[in-house]
Amino acid sequence: MSDDFDDFDTRDMPTSAGETDAKPDVHGSMGSGRGPAHGTAPHGDGRGAAAWGTICAVMSLCAALVVLVHAVAPAALPAPVGDQALMVGMGVMALVAIVLGVVARRAARGLHRRRRHRGATAVILVIFAVLILVLGVLVGRAVPGGVIKPPVRDEAPASSVQGMKAGVERAAGQCSGGWHDIEVSGYPGVEAASYCKDTRTAFVTFDSEASASMDRGLVKSAITQQLEGHADDARAKGDWRMLYAGRWMAVGDRQAMTALKGLWGGSQETVR
Repeated sequence: MSDDFDDFDTRDMPTSAGETDAKPDVHGSMGSGRGPAHGTAPHGDGRGAAAWGTICAVMSLCAALVVLVHAVAPAALPAPVGDQALMVGMGVMALVAIVLGVVARRAARGLHRRRRHRGATAVILVIFAVLILVLGVLVGRAVPGGVIKPPVRDEAPASSVQGMKAGVERAAGQCSGGWHDIEVSGYPGVEAASYCKDTRTAFVTFDSEASASMDRGLVKSAITQQLEGHADDARAKGDWRMLYAGRWMAVGDRQAMTALKGLWGGSQETVR
């Protein structure tokens, strides 16, 4: 029977019950495979850094959205703080998110292929936040008053020159010296224009709201130049205001325009 065991290799047999030869695994650890499993990192997997990076990126994205919405509709969403403060906060959160995203990605290098992209979400969100912020800044500079504006009360009799004169006199006082009508045939889009020297008030009506929107800035610029040209005249001094809405605009001192706004409504701004 010795011939039956000639080819039997005793090295393949366990030396004792339940014991096998220790062989190195793919990572060089010995024994029954209790060493590090394939695809794990012994010094952390970057999960915490990725989570905090994503949170910071979401915060920066929210700040950018606030800037954009405030630029489009200032009345709908008044900014809790200034736009500059929001931009600074958004920049800080974005920087922290990028740093944490890089840390998470470096920590996940030894992980499974599907986990090596940890931290990418934070970077993508930061990119979106930057794009939204740039859009908000561009809209804010192009349209300072906002794209969507709240409805403004407009009860001015813009279709009647006499009605406009009567309304201004109710707010600023009687024009004892009489109104002076301005020839407007050479000004496209302008229907009528009159001024009163006694109360230092004037008004302009336009043929459409589109014409009013385009020509209002030119009229304001002309008035500002006139006031600056007569800076030495006491009648040119004071807090001059412009009141406007729809197809009309009026100019006078702050007290008169504030009273006229109570009668007709409209939006008021400083002339100079």
